[in-house]
Amino acid sequence: GRTYAYSRQERGSGGRGTGAGQSGGAGGVASRTAASANGKNADASARQYGGSGGGGVSGASGGAGAASSLNNAVGGSTGGGTLRLTQVATGGNGGYSSTGTGGQAGAASSSLSFNDAAANPTQASYFQGFSTANGGRGGGNGTTPAAGGAATAAIALTAAHAVSANATADGGTGGYSGSGGSGANGGSAAATASAATISATDTARAYGTARGGSGGRGSGAGHSGGAGGTATISQAVFASGPSASASASQYGGYGGRGYSGASGGAGSSSSLANMVGGATTGGTLSLSQRAKGGYCLLYTSPSPRDRQKS
Repeated sequence: GRTYAYSRQERGSGGRGTGAGQSGGAGGVASRTAASANGKNADASARQYGGSGGGGVSGASGGAGAASSLNNAVGGSTGGGTLRLTQVATGGNGGYSSTGTGGQAGAASSSLSFNDAAANPTQASYFQGFSTANGGRGGGNGTTPAAGGAATAAIALTAAHAVSANATADGGTGGYSGSGGSGANGGSAAATASAATISATDTARAYGTARGGSGGRGSGAGHSGGAGGTATISQAVFASGPSASASASQYGGYGGRGYSGASGGAGSSSSLANMVGGATTGGTLSLSQRAKGGYCLLYTSPSPRDRQKS
């Protein structure tokens, strides 16, 4: 049998604001989300979502999306079976604005560190963990949208037997400009992961993935889509055990599209140098890293919306 524990917290959106000098309400802040599972096999998951900012009309700015942060929000123990821990933090989206400034996107941070070998008297035969962060989308508007939210994810797991640690960070999409403005830049992303086992026979695997957010859509001659967000493997992905495998993937964000005379936004560059490592006691060592730059999305005119109106 398997024991499940699932915790989800999603906060409310801010209210709409009206008039110059005013703004939509800020998104609600989510905090203290946690889950723990105990059984022969155990699965604990915590997911936390910051509230979105409220919209702004008649000159009001969009409200700010709430940040979301999780730090060691999940835990568990087994009777020698499988232990699976998952935590996901997602920032709130910035509020739109019809003629003011788009709302700031919420940042996201997820950090998970757990030592099954030390924390539990009976260790799992297989230990798997996931730490994920998703930045919020920047608020869009006519001319002054907001950048996508930043995302940071980290994980460090230690096990008595086989272990797999996975960290994923996705920067938020930049806000769009509906008419006569450039799109906002995508949010940055940073990730790192480590896995270790004290077993004499099993394998440790670590995976780190960072993806910069896409730039927002731009509109109008002389403007452009937003630039793609930067992606960073913040510390070398590392695995150690009798056999070990470490993988790092880094993807620069796509540039935003350009409509009605606007140029496409610049994709973000991506470069990795010696950002994976590992150690074994005589078994197989596998190291891989991948860097991919973001696309510069093509200029398109007229926009699909303009074609629908014609």
